[in-house]
Amino acid sequence: MGRKTKKQQALDLLKQLNKADLKDIFDSFDLGSTNNSYENVESLLQKECPNCHSLSHIKKTKNNINLTIFKCKDCGRKFNILSQTPLEKTPYDWPVWVSILEQMLKNQSIKRITSHLKVSGIVKRIDDLTVSAMENKIRNSFIGMPLPEMVGVVQCDEKHFKESQKGIRNPIDVLDLSGSSTRRGRRRSKASKYGTMGPEFSTVCCSVDSKGHSIAKVLTMGHMEVEMFEDEIAPHFRDITFLCSDMNPIYTQYASIHKIPQYVCNSNYHKIMDKCSTKVQKAADYEQNKLDYIVGAGIMYYDKMVNFRDTNKLTINGVNGYHSRLENYINHIAKGVSTKHLQAWVSFFNYRNNFRIDFGHSPASYADAEIILIELLKLRTPIRIADIKLQKDTTKKNTKRYTQKFITATVAARSKSNNPFIKFTEEDGVWMVNKKKSLDLLPEYKRRMLAKELGIKPYAPTSISSSDLKKKLLMIPNIEDALYVLANGNPEI
Repeated sequence: MGRKTKKQQALDLLKQLNKADLKDIFDSFDLGSTNNSYENVESLLQKECPNCHSLSHIKKTKNNINLTIFKCKDCGRKFNILSQTPLEKTPYDWPVWVSILEQMLKNQSIKRITSHLKVSGIVKRIDDLTVSAMENKIRNSFIGMPLPEMVGVVQCDEKHFKESQKGIRNPIDVLDLSGSSTRRGRRRSKASKYGTMGPEFSTVCCSVDSKGHSIAKVLTMGHMEVEMFEDEIAPHFRDITFLCSDMNPIYTQYASIHKIPQYVCNSNYHKIMDKCSTKVQKAADYEQNKLDYIVGAGIMYYDKMVNFRDTNKLTINGVNGYHSRLENYINHIAKGVSTKHLQAWVSFFNYRNNFRIDFGHSPASYADAEIILIELLKLRTPIRIADIKLQKDTTKKNTKRYTQKFITATVAARSKSNNPFIKFTEEDGVWMVNKKKSLDLLPEYKRRMLAKELGIKPYAPTSISSSDLKKKLLMIPNIEDALYVLANGNPEI
């Protein structure tokens, strides 16, 4: 074999580059331009036969969008750089796909993307349905994107999204134990029946490390088991120094099994701290595990724990901020997502966060979109619209026994407290009430009694109207607990 030319050597090097190195190349040569074509991209991708994975090929011809058609020397199959990718058999030029991804990164609607493509002259004719299909293919590609390794201090928590069967003609009632009855369509904002994270919710487990890299996966409907965490999240852990979480026992089990020190923060930490006016009170609550504490790093008094926590930057603020942004993206920007497609949207959001950590800015430009699209093509994952349309909801469901137990416990608590608005947060075993509806449910004299016990003045009927009193009651931080007790319930149920 003869000596390789400089061009061949350069192409071999480009094939080995990661996305950070590719970005430097793009920036140096201004490749982020809508004048780019598939011919430019071909030099950055490996010409591998999708049938036998051979790299031996000959050039045959070009198709109508200027894609080079190769013929495999080993099996004789013809292919191009888009074979076995989401862009396979596309009739559209490279700038169309990049521009769609660019607009997706900017959270633009389908109508705005279609308008942008036409007004900018990127494509002469395209409709909303076509753009929607292309957008779906791109978004689903992110499910296969490699996830980062989590190192150092790792924070974990879950975010729960209301079950949705958007676009399905006969949605199934997830609370029906027989599994045969359908439910009526409902508004996205309609409250759940029994809980805030039970069988009516999909559980997305989120993890953020000390560098800011993140992982987010849809694991199940309702209750998450430690085995799910072990199988789906933990394989991405490397050299963890601390696991930070709330009081969900799953994380404590995992940390104990793998002998990883753990920082645990009570879900009601800020609420309890607001009541602690002195250092003595804080220390007393700390001794009862009502605030935050550390497991696996020796016995510590409150002052020592606080110093150790702050020195090692132990917190769950990072993961809380991450899943708050995820919640805003899914519920407000995406305006609700069908549960069966939730992982695609979560993966897209998660990739953008990791891109920001790697490059120091959130992806939004045409050049950024071009880098990302090339990374997607390297996955060699064929995604077809027909498959997306026929996709079934494969999210793991909890057992009928679990669902029945959850419903029974909630109904019993509502009956005991005479409050139909009580719900159970299974994660930390806390009963919650709908403040406004529960206040409306109470008779007037009980609202006045509640105001007196909470130290609200004035509370007499001659001094303050019922509506003004309710406004004052709603502003009390611990009003949920007071309502539960006043309704003759038991907060320790």
